[in-house]
Amino acid sequence: MYEGGPSYRPEYSWNEDGLLVGEDRVAIDTISAQMIERKRAEKGLNTLAQKGTPTSFLATAADAQHRLGTNDPARIALIEQRIA
Repeated sequence: MYEGGPSYRPEYSWNEDGLLVGEDRVAIDTISAQMIERKRAEKGLNTLAQKGTPTSFLATAADAQHRLGTNDPARIALIEQRIA
């Protein structure tokens, strides 16, 4: 869902027709947040930060104190594979 929530709102959901898999949960959440931001832009909605719900938790999870993963897109190896 790119808007609404936490309750299911079918008018704000879309089928990405894909699966995100990885060992780094923060990296997966970072990629997911990017996908949501792209969908919000496509639909003419404000960014999550502009809406008042920034994804700053990703920076906290990745910081030197918590070290739960990376939120740095430059350090995330994204491999896209399409299966026919």
